[in-house]
Amino acid sequence: CAGGIFWSKIRDPNSDQRPFFKATITNVQAMELAARLYRLTNDLNFKIKFDAIFAWLKTTGIVAFDYTVYDGLNSNECRLVLPQYSYNSGVLLSALSIMYKATNETFYINEASSIFNAIVRDFTTANVL
Repeated sequence: CAGGIFWSKIRDPNSDQRPFFKATITNVQAMELAARLYRLTNDLNFKIKFDAIFAWLKTTGIVAFDYTVYDGLNSNECRLVLPQYSYNSGVLLSALSIMYKATNETFYINEASSIFNAIVRDFTTANVL
């Protein structure tokens, strides 16, 4: 389960701060920040970080093959934490959209579109959120 960003900086296994949890929100917020900074600076390091985090989210299954976005990963056991929360998908959608605007690479807007379709599928009833 290498990669990704931990929910908490605390690594004490006896802590109540979930020391082995890599939260989706932490990672997608970092992606959004990297996309914004890349757009402002054109510093390729921000795009590289963005792409690495997104690849990790997909490789671990946090972003599933059908674009379901799960809450995170218990890195101690490499086990997905399965609840879904719309804020995780929403921030990821934003990050991908910003990176598309920064690069004009269709990969990002296609991924954003797939995330959007999954949001509609998973969080709406009769197209109402």
